[in-house]
Amino acid sequence: MVASYAQALAAADRRSALADFRRWAESVKGEKPREVELAAAGLGLLAGDPEAAHRLEIELQQVGDVQAPVWKGELGWWHYLKGDYQKSLDLLSEAVQQRPGDMKLGLLLAWTQIEIRRYGDALQTLDGAVYEQKVQPERAIIRAVARGVAVRIITEPTEYRNPIRLYDSKHVDRMWMGGAQIKMRQHLGLTHEAAVVMRGLGEVIFGSSNWTTASAGYQDEHNYFYNPSLGKPWFYQWFADQFDSKWNDTVNYVPFQPLPPDSPSYLSPANFASGQSSSVTLTWASTEERVEVWLNAARSSAEPPPRATMITSTFFE
Repeated sequence: MVASYAQALAAADRRSALADFRRWAESVKGEKPREVELAAAGLGLLAGDPEAAHRLEIELQQVGDVQAPVWKGELGWWHYLKGDYQKSLDLLSEAVQQRPGDMKLGLLLAWTQIEIRRYGDALQTLDGAVYEQKVQPERAIIRAVARGVAVRIITEPTEYRNPIRLYDSKHVDRMWMGGAQIKMRQHLGLTHEAAVVMRGLGEVIFGSSNWTTASAGYQDEHNYFYNPSLGKPWFYQWFADQFDSKWNDTVNYVPFQPLPPDSPSYLSPANFASGQSSSVTLTWASTEERVEVWLNAARSSAEPPPRATMITSTFFE
């Protein structure tokens, strides 16, 4: 949670993030956990001051704490956010060697290997780690925007509010809130091309994979990873030109507009039902993970209004 908060501050403004984080840390009473020191060193690194991160790295090499590999890996991820992928690779590789079964460290190492185009190593790293659903491409997009990368996405409007693919709207909304530029199809048909154009690297990924747990975890997929060493610049240019032609088409592609959630529909007990037991189960159909339930016992008009309780669910009826 500490690292997530620090990274959120950095995504908003790298220059002020460290000062804001320190003010928060000073308000926390008692002994500060190591994660606070790590986050402060990472924020300093992003702000252009590597001194604290350097001191912490030396200290982690010397301490015998069982958590040292995890902390070293987290420090490596801050270097990743800074854009120093080689340093990130060095620290995360050491951390994974010391903690070979740590799923999160393995996935962070794989992302770093992908950044420096060591795709074969990344695949081997991923083979040794169980795919963790919490580490998703939309988070990588948000981090890229925070690093100053211009991210443009064209996605499919019929999937955005598809009740059987709830996470599509969640992730599209998150990327949009994180600063990614997003457009949606306006013409007839369906947007179903899976392509990523990396202009700074002159690379393209094209194939069948979606950004889903199924594609990343267990479905058979076929993808083509093009980089300049393959000597086919026309391949990259075709995808770059195709994307530009769509992005600049203001008739068939329009800026994304986030939508509010659909209204939930009650299933049981029936609306206005009475005489229910104190252990009644509320069941409804909803397209949202979080719902607000108002609990209101019989009361007079002089009593205070009912209290709202937020309920988070990981499943839907």
